[in-house]
Amino acid sequence: MVDFPVQLSIGNSTQLGRCKEISTDGMRLELCDQVEANSIGSLKMNYESLSIEVGVRVTHIVPSFAGLKFVFESDRQRKDVERLVTLLAASAKFAGPAQLD
Repeated sequence: MVDFPVQLSIGNSTQLGRCKEISTDGMRLELCDQVEANSIGSLKMNYESLSIEVGVRVTHIVPSFAGLKFVFESDRQRKDVERLVTLLAASAKFAGPAQLD
């Protein structure tokens, strides 16, 4: 589980969304506007020093959310997404609730 902003472009439409879950294969994205299943587009993500743009396909839709599958055009894109997932997983380990003594 994560929460960071992304920019989704499909056709001539671009909208901001929030990534709520991510893996090396795809993500669950919270959107204000609906998109169509099987749409093809691109996704821009920025996290810390990483700036990634990768192709995506909309795999499924539920109210306010879309499931996206990454469509990699290069090994570099795949490695960048793997690095992003590793960074997010590492930061999640330290973001737990505080313990009271």
